[in-house]
Amino acid sequence: MRRPPSVLLFALLFVAPAAAQNVRDTTLANGLQVLVAENHRLPEATVTVVVRTGAFTQEPNQDGLSHLYEHLLYRSYPHGNEGFAHDAGKFEGGFNGYTSVDWVQYMVELPSNHVPDALGLLSHLVRNATFSASDISSERPVVLDELARDYAAPQSQLEREVQERLWGAAWSRVDVRGDSTTLDVITQPVVQSQYARFYVPNNAAVIVSGDVSTAEVWQAAAGAFGDWTKSSTLPDVHPPSAPLMKTTFVLVPAPVPDITYLVAVQGPANGPADTDAVPADMLTRVLNSSTSAFQGRLVDQGAFTSVASTYFGYRYHGWFEFKGRTTMEHARPALLALLNELDVMDVMQGASDDDLLFARRAEEVSAAIAAQNTNGLALTLADSWGGPGVAAYFARTERLAAVKMSDVVRVAGTYVAGRPRVVGILAPPAAIDVIKTWLSAASGGQP
Repeated sequence: MRRPPSVLLFALLFVAPAAAQNVRDTTLANGLQVLVAENHRLPEATVTVVVRTGAFTQEPNQDGLSHLYEHLLYRSYPHGNEGFAHDAGKFEGGFNGYTSVDWVQYMVELPSNHVPDALGLLSHLVRNATFSASDISSERPVVLDELARDYAAPQSQLEREVQERLWGAAWSRVDVRGDSTTLDVITQPVVQSQYARFYVPNNAAVIVSGDVSTAEVWQAAAGAFGDWTKSSTLPDVHPPSAPLMKTTFVLVPAPVPDITYLVAVQGPANGPADTDAVPADMLTRVLNSSTSAFQGRLVDQGAFTSVASTYFGYRYHGWFEFKGRTTMEHARPALLALLNELDVMDVMQGASDDDLLFARRAEEVSAAIAAQNTNGLALTLADSWGGPGVAAYFARTERLAAVKMSDVVRVAGTYVAGRPRVVGILAPPAAIDVIKTWLSAASGGQP
């Protein structure tokens, strides 16, 4: 059932704004940025070191290098992963690592009185790494097993095949996970070079969120990282672009109960100089609103059981995804309806200023909720630091308020309407055969 706007407005009255978070930053003499978000609700904290490296730094045939490196760094700690887990456990802490298109992050969650200890642990982890060929040989199967579990899911397979075609020659710059072919050729010299180039203080940040004192965290960070040697030559990486020149179809047969359409279109990046990222995000939020005309035409009228739009914005790459689920009975009209919606999105039929208002408020609510979780806030700050910069995080509220429906329509017309796209189709094998037949007929014999 579509929720009436009044219910959403009522809910907004009871959610604290994200701006209530006290986030402050400083930069040490060696260039390391230190961000602190005070949240005194619970006596816990998340401590993170984030490095500006990730998929965007991978050369062709190095797909998955940054993810493998994340695993290897823990292995380089005395006594490996178990050693780090043991030392974190002494302070009642748990740990994890994350790899993104824009960054690699190492995180410890623990009681807030142990924040200085966590800073010491992470300092030792990122500053004293040594790698061997045997480490790589031992860790590669662990990563491949992780990937195999991911790829076993039909939805993951669809996502990967669509993305690979969307980016073509630039695929290695957005492929966080890699595969058995690319990971097999990554050697110890390549890993060591990655460490030497990117793991320097003026290419990194420390982020602490939770029940802490900003001044005390800054002092502890200076003690743990202040003597980390600054690099005189920061990595200069500008990934090549690979504009999509024509629309292509990807058909993925799998034993699934229904049909999924995944349409991907290249969009604006979300770097420091990019101004279209916030309107792009608001475009998808307008489309996702249960009261939107877009949802009414595609879902309420029965073509799809659900449709979701997402904008992914990174420092050098950005794209939109439009994913819908339907049945075999509605397969053809549903696809035609979705593609037609994308072709005429430059007019945003039925969208109004009220839709934008509700989308903006919904974004504020989700940001406020995320800010209450120390882990989630650390990830949000890492995304901002690695992508558009910390200044964009502080300016987010003002940028949201400045977005007009005309900006949303302009972005839709520039990046979505009539643009080349990749259309992925996940369906049972018998349905794929039928879909292939009518796609071939529609394209003059070319499936």
